[in-house]
Parts: sequence; C-alpha cells; structure tokens
Amino acid sequence: MSENDAQDTPQKSQVHEDDSEVGAGPDSVAGPDRPGAEDRTFRRRRAGVVAWLALLLAVGAAGLASRPYWSQWLDGKSEDVATTALATVEEFQALSDHVDRIDRETEQAREQLRQGLTDLEAEFDAAKPAQDLSERIDRLGTRLERLEGDSNTRLGGIRSRIEDLEEQVGRRLERFELRLAEVGTDLDRADHDLATRLRLVEVDSLFALAQDQLVVSGNAQAARTAWQRGLERLAVLEGDEFRDLKDAARREFERLQAFQPPDTAAHVDRIYAIIGEIEQWPARSGPAQEPADSDASAADWRERLGSVLDDLVTIENVDGDYLSPAEVDLAREQLRISLQAAALAVVRTRDDTARRLVERALASAERYFDTDAAVVAESVEWLSGLVVRDGREIRPPSLEDSRAEIARLLGSVR
Repeated sequence: MSENDAQDTPQKSQVHEDDSEVGAGPDSVAGPDRPGAEDRTFRRRRAGVVAWLALLLAVGAAGLASRPYWSQWLDGKSEDVATTALATVEEFQALSDHVDRIDRETEQAREQLRQGLTDLEAEFDAAKPAQDLSERIDRLGTRLERLEGDSNTRLGGIRSRIEDLEEQVGRRLERFELRLAEVGTDLDRADHDLATRLRLVEVDSLFALAQDQLVVSGNAQAARTAWQRGLERLAVLEGDEFRDLKDAARREFERLQAFQPPDTAAHVDRIYAIIGEIEQWPARSGPAQEPADSDASAADWRERLGSVLDDLVTIENVDGDYLSPAEVDLAREQLRISLQAAALAVVRTRDDTARRLVERALASAERYFDTDAAVVAESVEWLSGLVVRDGREIRPPSLEDSRAEIARLLGSVR
C-alpha cells in the first residue's frame, strides 16, 4: 500500500465513524426526556459531522492541488501512482457519493427530527392542560385536606358546644321542673286563696243583704235568714285567721235575734192617714174655750143667771199676728212634707231623724192649727208617742264589725 493509501485509510475509517455517529444521531437525539435537550444534542452531533467532512474535503483538495509537485517524486512508480490516483479518484467519488448520501440521510433525519419535535410539542401542548389539571387537582386535594382539617376542628368545637348546650338545657329543664312543681304548689295555693276570697265575698254579700233588709225594708226576719246563711258559708272556712270573723258574726247575729222592731208598716200607714187628714184640720183662730157646765142643783137663780151671762159674753185673747189663708196653706204643705220624711225615716229605722221630723211637725201643728179639735188632738197625741214605744228605741243593732273584719281579710278598702 502506498503512503496515500495509508493516509486515506484513517480518513475512511474516520468517515465511517462519523457516518455511524451521524446514523446514530436521530436515535440518540430522541433519547433525552425534554425536547430542548434533544435539539441541542442533535445540533452538536451535526456540527461534528460537518466539521469532519469539511476537514476531509480540505485534505483531499490539498492533496489534489499538491499533486503536480509530488507526482514528480513518484515518476519511478508511475503505474503505482496512476493506480493510486485512480483509486484515490474512485475513493473520492465514493466519498462524495457517501457524503451526498449522508446529507440526504441527514436531511431526512432532520425532517424526521422536526416532525418528532412538532409531535412532541403538540403532545406537550396537549399534556400541558392535563398537567395544569393535575396541579389543580393536587392543589384542590391540599385545600380539601386543609378544609377537612378545619371542618374537623370546627365540628369538634361544635360538638363540644352542643354538649355544653345539652348540659345547660338539662340544667334549665331541671330548674324548670322545680319551678313547675313550685308553680303547681303556688297554683294550688292560689286556687285555695281564690276559693277563700270568693267565700268571703259571698259571706260579705249575705251580711250586706241582711243589713239592707233590716235598715231599708225593716224586715228583721229576712235579715236574720240572710245572716244565718252567711254563718253557714263562714263555717266552711278553717283557720285561726277566721276566728275573729266568726266570733264577730255570732255576736252580731245574737243582737239581731234579740232585736224586735216595731210594726213599721202600721206606723207608715197611720202617718199617711194623718197626712190625708191635714186638709181638714181647722186653723187656729184663738184660744180654745170650754163651755161651763150648768149646775142643776144650784138653787140660786142669781148663779144661774150669771152662768147664762157668762155663756153670752166670751172674753178672748187675740194674738197680734193674723194668719192669712196663704200662710195656712203653706203650713199644711210643710206639715205634709215633714210627715212624709218622717215616714221614710221610720221605714229606714232612723229613729233620730224620725224624732226630729215628728217634733217639727208637732210644733207646726200647735202653731197653725187648733189642737183642741178632736181630729187634730188625736193625730198630735199619736205622733207624740211614735218615736219611743214602751221606753224602748226602735234603732236596729249595728252590723258593721263582721263586714269590717271581712274587708281586712280581703285586703281591700270598702
């Protein structure tokens, strides 16, 4: 082998190594995980192949250019040189073809690489939302875990608060039950107090009815009946607080039984009969004179003559005030009014009032009417004995102590 062959051999081996490196380029480029790293690796390898190819072309060009100079050194070996040159040209041609093939393969690999990069970019773009979604899912998972922790914390607080509220409600229910029991006791006591108050009001009403029957109507029997019914209602009440009331009611009932009222109806009828007779009463005209009884046994005619003369001559004392008919009518009307008021006082058993009114009527009768007349004298005599009968007053007993005690128990002011 010639020296040129020896020089070409390393070049061929180098070219084959470069070819192998270039052929392995796409596979090696596709190895990295990221598209940017693959592109940079591919560019470095391609630059190395181009550099070696340029160096090889430069060496070949230098050999061809220097051939006229070193061909003379090889005159003795022209055949070998020619053979070597022919081989060199063939090798160069083969090398050129190989380089063209490599360029085509490189271009194809480049196109494949571009297509792969495009596909990778499309896949990366398609995977990017999924990656964002995965990141969002991770963030949501973290947030859910945090919210779950917060919820657990809050639920724990709520549970503890509910337990506290249950305890408070339980305590309040216990207090409510106690208060309800107390209220039940208070209601029973209130019912008892209400029944007691109603009973006292009923007894007071019966005592008031007895007073009205006695004072207004003068019906002592009806008053006794009402008072006895009040005592029966009062007997139902038990307790020391009612002892004074019962004692007072019994004392007043004894006084009511001992009271014997006059026949007020007959008195009132007699008073109104007198009122009807007033119109017939003669007015006072002078002092009343009684005729002298003639003594039949008188034997002296002189005495009989004197008696006759006395009957013929009457000496009267005439008051200075002369009563006109109008004054007499006014006196009659005043007398009627006084007697009507006295009748009402008798009905109400107001003996003081009745006494004053009767005394006023008697004074008016003695001043304006002839009290010697039989009709006037009879009426005046009856009126004089109206207020007091047999030394006994007609005033009814007082029945206020029992009602005052009831008012005290009721806690009200009558």
